[in-house]
Amino acid sequence: MRCLSGLVIMIDLSDSNLQGTMPVSPKSRLRCLSGQVIMIDLTDSNLQGTMPDSLSVLRSLEDLVLSTNNVSGTLPKSWSTLTKLRRFSAKENLLSDLLPATWSTLTALTMLELRSNNFVGIVPRMWWTSFPEMRDFDLCENKDLGGTLMPMEMPRLQSIQLCGCNFQGALPEEWSSLDSLNVLEVGGNALTGTLPDSYSALQELHVLGLSENLFQGSIPYNWVNMERLVYIQIANNREICGPVPRFSESLNLTIEHVFTNLGVPCPMPPPAPAPPPTQAPAPRPPPAPSPPAMPPAEGPEEVLLLQAKAATGVTCGKDKVSIVAISLNNVPLNGPLPSEWDQLTALTSIELVNLSINERLPPSWSSLTGLQEIKLVGNGHTGELPIQWSVLTALLSLDLSDNELTGGVPPHYTAMLSLDELLLNNNLLNGPWPGYPGGSKLRTIGLSDNRRGQGTKIFNGPWLGYPGGSKLRTIGLSANRFEGQLPPIWTAYDELAYLYVGNNEGASGTLPAAWSSLANLDILDISNNPGLTGIIPPRWADMKSISLITAQSSSQLCGAIPKWKEQPPRVIADGTKIGNPCPNPPPAIFTSPPPLPPETKKAPRPPPSSQPTAPPGGFPRGAANPSDSIPSPSPTQATKGGEEGGGGGGGGLSGGAIAGIVIGVLICVGLLVLGAMWYIRRVKDEQYNRYS
Repeated sequence: MRCLSGLVIMIDLSDSNLQGTMPVSPKSRLRCLSGQVIMIDLTDSNLQGTMPDSLSVLRSLEDLVLSTNNVSGTLPKSWSTLTKLRRFSAKENLLSDLLPATWSTLTALTMLELRSNNFVGIVPRMWWTSFPEMRDFDLCENKDLGGTLMPMEMPRLQSIQLCGCNFQGALPEEWSSLDSLNVLEVGGNALTGTLPDSYSALQELHVLGLSENLFQGSIPYNWVNMERLVYIQIANNREICGPVPRFSESLNLTIEHVFTNLGVPCPMPPPAPAPPPTQAPAPRPPPAPSPPAMPPAEGPEEVLLLQAKAATGVTCGKDKVSIVAISLNNVPLNGPLPSEWDQLTALTSIELVNLSINERLPPSWSSLTGLQEIKLVGNGHTGELPIQWSVLTALLSLDLSDNELTGGVPPHYTAMLSLDELLLNNNLLNGPWPGYPGGSKLRTIGLSDNRRGQGTKIFNGPWLGYPGGSKLRTIGLSANRFEGQLPPIWTAYDELAYLYVGNNEGASGTLPAAWSSLANLDILDISNNPGLTGIIPPRWADMKSISLITAQSSSQLCGAIPKWKEQPPRVIADGTKIGNPCPNPPPAIFTSPPPLPPETKKAPRPPPSSQPTAPPGGFPRGAANPSDSIPSPSPTQATKGGEEGGGGGGGGLSGGAIAGIVIGVLICVGLLVLGAMWYIRRVKDEQYNRYS
């Protein structure tokens, strides 16, 4: 590039179908433009190469647009000198590496677009607070860019777009002060926690994208105060539940909530303990009255629509003909499933809850290879899981809870590598369980309460060593008959947040100290396990995320509760000895040694008499008998003498007698030592007096 005689202000080559690399000129050749050029636009120009460091001399540059090219490399740190830059866009390129912290000097920025690149690491901390004029902040679709969302000091911000990245943690409460915000898009991350009530203050918000995260709880009711909302996307947040707030009908609001539990009451914390083994299952409600007979129809779509005529939940595709989703909950339908459903090849979701079906699961659904969700809960399904369903490799969620299913999980189901959630709670399953491979995306396993029925032995045996892949977040194995010590090897699940192993009759041994490495564990249920013994390991104080431990009725648990350095969890310990010292083990029982074998010994000589011998003929009359002056032994002395003289027939010395002999010997030795010391001292004193 050469300097022109005239004044160069703008360079606009957008959509010019250029070829080659980004122009690289020495800084010396660009200095003549440093006070002139205010805009460069090279959008969609098929450019390659890297971003030239030499542009840092264009100190008057206000707009720099390099979108939709094939530019690679990093953002030049030297561009931090472009302090007048207002709009910068490099979206849809091949840029990589870390975002430069030095760009925090670009305080005049009003638009920053870096979506659809390959940036990694975290957003520099200074970026959240250094752009007071920012209106549009877009980092979407940089899948290796993450960290924690931070408060933003950008009072004029109108659009936050951070979708398709790897951000974690909760939504910042402080964002509720961004009162000019129109668009908030954070879908496709790993965000957790509940939705902030305070966001009701975002009165200018039009679009709210929260899909494909790990949010929990319900939509705050006071969000109805956001009077400009037109679109809420909250799909694929499987722990979102509760009622939908009643937004004003004048809003024309759309809420996309597929693959959530919105509309289903949220569970009450803490989780209720599983019922005791002897408790009979709640009786199934009587079947609803059969609907009136339907007229014959021509095709599967018509069959379904006639059967669900009075129900909601049938969703058609864009062509307005094909059916993509069926959701029939608590409607008066009964009888077998229509055989024609296996021809609805556009189906992605089937949800049937609390119907009176009472039949086996249809193997023919294996033809519905586009299915992503199957939810058949409380319908009375019987029989085993169809092996044919193993070809449903697009399946994300399979929930067959509250039925009468038997058998085990077919090993072929490990081919469902996209499966995120497998719920088989409250059935009659009895194994086997396939070990899911390490590459599995399975995050939730629910096998609780599979021991109903008379004498049924369900999951009776050792604990599942590795029940799922490395991504497991929830394991539910309560109310079964697993046996033995809780597996220390579950520490391999470093993302585990919810672990339910209560009410297993055969659980035994101590609690694994190794579980202290489960840094993300939030709720742990070990209740109703009378075979568990010992203390809560002190190392569990390293669990930084734990909020609840339910241990009630695990009666042999005892000892002090560990001292957490940060916020301690709630420990429910009713019916245990937790908080009290553990009982000492019973003392060892010592018995007298067996008697020695008899030996042939000479009879001991009698001791010499202490009384004088009478002269021949006796003592003279009137003379005093010398023995009369010898006092008779006291009862205590007599007893002692009797023990010493007549105790030889007891067959060996008792432990107390041996201890008495040892103590007597020690006393004698001590007296001899003292006597010797006294004698030596006396001799020295005599010698001193003699020669002094």
